Amino acid sequence: MRPGEVERHYPVVEVARLLGMSRDWVYDRIEDGTFTIANFGEGKSKRRIPASSINAYIESHTYSWPMT
Repeated sequence: MRPGEVERHYPVVEVARLLGMSRDWVYDRIEDGTFTIANFGEGKSKRRIPASSINAYIESHTYSWPMT
């Protein structure tokens, strides 16, 4: 990121859509610490997941097939 640039943060429903998973799955990943969150207010609807957290998850679950 460039100086002064703000990282994009995604709502839970968008993360679920991007990854092809359910909202409950995303909330479970928040609870188990897989995804970090920023809380922009009260309640679950204000939770946002930074792009870097999503990218870290994808990177840690990416591999070549067949696995060696």
